[in-house]
Amino acid sequence: MLNAILTHDLQVVCIDQGRLVQRGIDRIKDLSEIACITTLGEKFSITNCQRTVWFDFITKRIDRAIPAGSIDLIPVDMGIFSIKYETRYMRADNLNSIDFGPEEAFLWENFKLVDIDRFKTLLHVAKNKWSCEGKTISLNARRSNFKEVFFGDIHVSLEHFLNYLEKKEYFFDFVFTSGWKVYKAHLIKPAFVFVAFGRGNVLKQLAVSMKSLENPGNYKGDIFIITDLSDTEIKSIVPKIFHSYTTIINATARDQLDYVGARLSIFNSRLLDNYQPIIYSDADVIFDTCLDNFIQISASSEKCSAQIEPFHSFKESEHTGGSLFKQDPFEISDVKGFNGGILMVPNIRDHGRNILAAYTSLQYYTSQHGRDSIPFYDQSVLNYSLYKLQDFDPSPVSERTLVGGSGHAGVRALNPVDPATPKGFVHFWNSNQRDKDMEEYLLEVVEKSNYLI
Repeated sequence: MLNAILTHDLQVVCIDQGRLVQRGIDRIKDLSEIACITTLGEKFSITNCQRTVWFDFITKRIDRAIPAGSIDLIPVDMGIFSIKYETRYMRADNLNSIDFGPEEAFLWENFKLVDIDRFKTLLHVAKNKWSCEGKTISLNARRSNFKEVFFGDIHVSLEHFLNYLEKKEYFFDFVFTSGWKVYKAHLIKPAFVFVAFGRGNVLKQLAVSMKSLENPGNYKGDIFIITDLSDTEIKSIVPKIFHSYTTIINATARDQLDYVGARLSIFNSRLLDNYQPIIYSDADVIFDTCLDNFIQISASSEKCSAQIEPFHSFKESEHTGGSLFKQDPFEISDVKGFNGGILMVPNIRDHGRNILAAYTSLQYYTSQHGRDSIPFYDQSVLNYSLYKLQDFDPSPVSERTLVGGSGHAGVRALNPVDPATPKGFVHFWNSNQRDKDMEEYLLEVVEKSNYLI
């Protein structure tokens, strides 16, 4: 038996430098911080998750080698107890401290004990944001208590809520009810992936793209950059706000297949296993509005998504997998191909095997037929693989993506870019001065939206 201890206002009894304190459940980093109730002979005591230290009732510390004393648990309600040492009760006061002072038990002297495995699930919910009913919500610890919780504005009894949570430390979604109403919540823990090889124009483009990811993108999440440059050089173009959230993955690129195919290599690792959604972006993309809504919708998406190219038929165009389809035809309607420059993958759990299949297909085909044997490389393989595996939907990427820059006048005329009405992504295709075009557009967006860089 090992139980976390919740106070009446949903604080958690924790250990801080040998003392017992209260801490908000949404502020706990890991289980090593929390204090637990467990058996000690015929009675009970307070320890940590590893049972390596015990609370001493003389010094009131939890780091004594041979502690003195034990406690009694006095039932109050379902899972709720008063914790008593001799004649005095443990108390959670309004100063976030824990002591043994009162000789009678009232609200501050009552605690809910939660089995450590169930507590792990509650901690996972409390530490993250969730997509539910078209909104981004989280556990509202301030409005909650040890009997009932507010998940966003949804009111649920704590015991009922715990019963619905997955019996594991990490999960991507869960179903629960409030009264007769049924809900499903999807984890929001986004990751962005970029590729930048060499010190040329791509690095300049990435610098502007990252700048826009901060503002106006307002992105708050982890970033992965695949590169052949040093950490110091990459960090020099990454906004400081992202430094502690950026992972740099070193790789070698010797030809065009490496340059463009590297985006798939990260899906052959375990680095993205705990993220939802995952967005790959070319370096020549400007994020021209806050990404919160896109991320919230993507977290609950059922399929991968990218920008449709309405002028390219999937079955016919070499740009988007037509050459592979003709070698391995399958039943599909006359869909349009998509651009691989922005790829949203909801998560690895449900979609990683499909992206990995594309990576494997690319590796096998080019090994057999030559490294330049597939027109448009990984973009063609992604189209072929995701369409064949029925794991592609134009939404939510297509309606949020426009083409920018000084080139491709015909494409841009179909959906003109307007900095006054940003949609989310502007992809600067193949112009000679992409970094300058990107910088100019970003300045216009910031100016019109009253953001400050």
